[in-house]
Amino acid sequence: MKKYCPASVLLVFLFFLSCKSPLGIEENVKKTDKTPENFEESGVVRDNLVAYWDFNDKTGTDRSGNGNTANVKNNPDFIKGIHGLCVELDADGINPQFIELPEISFDSLREFTLTMWVKDYGPGTNDNAGYFFYGDFYSGWMGIIRHNDYWITQSNIQYINFAVGADTAGIVPLQSLYEQLDQPEWKFYVIKYSNDYTYAEINNSNVDIGRNPRIQTPVKGIIGGIKYGNDLYHGFNGCIDDVRLYNRILEKTELDSLYNVYKYE
Repeated sequence: MKKYCPASVLLVFLFFLSCKSPLGIEENVKKTDKTPENFEESGVVRDNLVAYWDFNDKTGTDRSGNGNTANVKNNPDFIKGIHGLCVELDADGINPQFIELPEISFDSLREFTLTMWVKDYGPGTNDNAGYFFYGDFYSGWMGIIRHNDYWITQSNIQYINFAVGADTAGIVPLQSLYEQLDQPEWKFYVIKYSNDYTYAEINNSNVDIGRNPRIQTPVKGIIGGIKYGNDLYHGFNGCIDDVRLYNRILEKTELDSLYNVYKYE
């Protein structure tokens, strides 16, 4: 009977451990790492969505399954974004680029949450810019825009404006001072609306709370512009990504998940 040296057996055992441990650790990381795919499967994306535009297929396809397809106008570029591809809009050309959103009847939504990622390149030939806009600036609008002081039209100070039913007759939006950076950065914007109150957030920090009536008629919306009556002005230079509209108020943990998605790119 052949005998084995205990030292040899120990060396063989240690050799197998050294080979197996890295693989075991790697497999464990793959199973537990919160990748974008796992994020999409978390339930946040599909739960109570009205519309979801991610631009990953270089179109305005609505990922919610509700058929709210958007029309991409004047051939913008699609580049690496916060989560896959984003749409890069240029408002300074002969044909400003924008995205036309389908009619959505906001007055039928008892409450809702709008989330979106924006990288604003700053004022170009247009001082103001629409990020997400439904309605008419004069008679009533909802969305998120960069605009000078709401009552001082010649002001050089710009604000991020959040509204659900603001107009020029006395209903003002919520405002946060806009800071133009040398290097544009992605920012996460949120509007929550419930019981006639609007809640505004930037990068998961509260901006303000205000009472706003909803716009009452279903109209087409715009990413990358502001409508004054039937005329489109104030295009947007920069990138838009991962725009989501829910028919409920998202919890803080859900907004945390959406905000932290940038870590996976």
